[in-house]
Amino acid sequence: MRKSLTFVLLLLLLCAGLFHAAASWLNADKEAVNIREITLAGDITATEGLEVYCHAHSGYHLFWDSVYSGGHQPSLSTEFHFSEEQKTEYSSHRYHGLYFDFYGIYDYFLLEDVETTQQFGISRPLYDVANRSPSGQQYTELVYISAYYKYYPIYVQFDYPGYFPQNDQEQIAANQVFSSFFQIPVLPTSQLEITIDKNEQDEVTGIGMSGVGSDLTVYSIITDDGICFTFNHQASTGEVFDTSLIPGGYGLYYLPMQLENGVVKPIYNALSMVYAIDTQQATVIGLYTNLEKSQILLVTFENQCFMLTILDAASMQEVQKLELLPGDTASDSFNLFLYEDFLVALIAQREFAVLRYNMADGYELAMRSSLPEIEGQLPYLNNDETTMDFDGEKLAIAWYQSYDGCSFYIAVFDASGLLYTGHYQHSLDVNSLLYHRYDRTRVNPLLVQWKP
Repeated sequence: MRKSLTFVLLLLLLCAGLFHAAASWLNADKEAVNIREITLAGDITATEGLEVYCHAHSGYHLFWDSVYSGGHQPSLSTEFHFSEEQKTEYSSHRYHGLYFDFYGIYDYFLLEDVETTQQFGISRPLYDVANRSPSGQQYTELVYISAYYKYYPIYVQFDYPGYFPQNDQEQIAANQVFSSFFQIPVLPTSQLEITIDKNEQDEVTGIGMSGVGSDLTVYSIITDDGICFTFNHQASTGEVFDTSLIPGGYGLYYLPMQLENGVVKPIYNALSMVYAIDTQQATVIGLYTNLEKSQILLVTFENQCFMLTILDAASMQEVQKLELLPGDTASDSFNLFLYEDFLVALIAQREFAVLRYNMADGYELAMRSSLPEIEGQLPYLNNDETTMDFDGEKLAIAWYQSYDGCSFYIAVFDASGLLYTGHYQHSLDVNSLLYHRYDRTRVNPLLVQWKP
C-alpha cells in the first residue's frame, strides 16, 4: 500500500512539474513576442504613421495579435489568447463564374458509350486511338483535331454561388449551348497527344491527353446578376482563332443568372456579346470587378502598353480608358491589387502603377515605380498575402519573407520612387524550435495601413 501511495505521489509531483514547465514555456512565449526592424534601404522615417497588423498562431490553440507602429520610434503591442478548442481557419471560396475548354472530361470508364461521352468534350480521337492501340502496354499518338471536328467541342464548368449542374442532362445542355454559340473553327495546327494504357485483355485501364497549340484561357467574373467572361483569341502558336461565327464577334460576353423558385439557373437564351474587343489591336490580360461589383475592369495589352478599360457593370458601356504601364510582351505576368480608393497594377513582379479613385473623376494615375530587389531577388507579391495602403501620396507594401513563418518586409514609395525598404524579423520565427511550431494565420494574416 505504501509503495502504491508513494508511486501515486511521485506521479502527482511529476505532473505538477510538467504543468509548471508547460505554463512557464507558454508564459515565456506569451511575453517574448517582438519584431526587430532591419533597414535595407532608405530612411525608416518614411514609415511614420504606418501601422502593421500581424496575426500568428501555434496549432490554432495559441494566438498572437500584434500591432506594429512604424517611424523613428517604433512600438509594438501584442494581445495573446489561448483556446482549448482548436480554432482552425478556412479561407472562403472565391467564385470565378465559369470556365470552358476544348477538351472536357475524359475517363476510360466512359469509353463504353461514345454517344454519351461525345457530349462531354473531345471524345472521337480518344475512341479512335484507343481502338488501334496494342494490348498490354502504353501507347501514345499525336493526332490533329481537324481530322475529327470542324469546330472545337466546348465543355463548360460553372463556379457560381448557388448553381451547379444537377445531372448529365443539365451539363449536356450547357455544353450544347456554348458549342453552338462559340463556333470556333479548328486550327489546322491544333493537335492532341493521346496516351492509352491497356491490359493483356485489351481493356483500357488509363487515358492521358494534352492539347498542343490550342489551349483556352478563360477570364470570368461575377456581377450582381450574372457572369461576364471572355477568352484568349490567340493560340499558344501565335495563330488567331476565327471568332467571326460567334454572334456579335469577339469581346466580353454576358450570361445572366436568375433565381427561380429558390433555384439559381443560367438564362442561356440571353447569352450575348456585350463589349467588342478588336483582336488586331488588343490582347486580353485580365478581367476584374471593383469591390462593389458596379464596375468591370478589363486589362489589355495594346501597342506595347498595358491598358485599363472601365465599364459600367449595369450598361456595359465604357466609362474610362487609361494607360497603366509600358510592357515588352503580353506574356509578362500581371497582377491587379484592388482597394476601395486605389488600385495597383504590377507587371512582371517589378514595374507597378498606382491609380487613385474617387467617385467624381474615376481613376487617375498617381505614380509609377519599381519594386526593390531583396538579396538579389525581386519579391514575389500575390493577392492572398500581400497588403498595401495608399494615403494619396505614399504607398506602403508589406509581404511575407517566405511561404511560411511570420517575418515580413515593408517598402514605402512616393511619386519620386522608393523611400524605404525594411526587413521585420518576428521573434516567433527566431524562437521556433519545431517545424511549423509557429506560423501566420490563414485568413487576413497581415494588414498594413496609414493612420488617418
